[in-house]
Amino acid sequence: MSGRSVTAQWPELFVGLTPGQRGTVVRNLAQAHGEGREPTRAEVDDMVQYVVGEITPTEYVRRCSPTRPTPVLTGRAR
Repeated sequence: MSGRSVTAQWPELFVGLTPGQRGTVVRNLAQAHGEGREPTRAEVDDMVQYVVGEITPTEYVRRCSPTRPTPVLTGRAR
């Protein structure tokens, strides 16, 4: 699954995101896909929450496993 297809698989997670926020999430998830792994719904949800500022960087890292992509901070604005 590519980063773009997660928006189709779990569209409810992307409701209300700005185009910049959506792009940031998709780019980060595409990085994981490029590394040969498929993000889970929980990983996508955590990434969205981080990008929109609902969770802190510390909380995001706490939730992450070592295999999750490191988020790129661009586009993080509400």
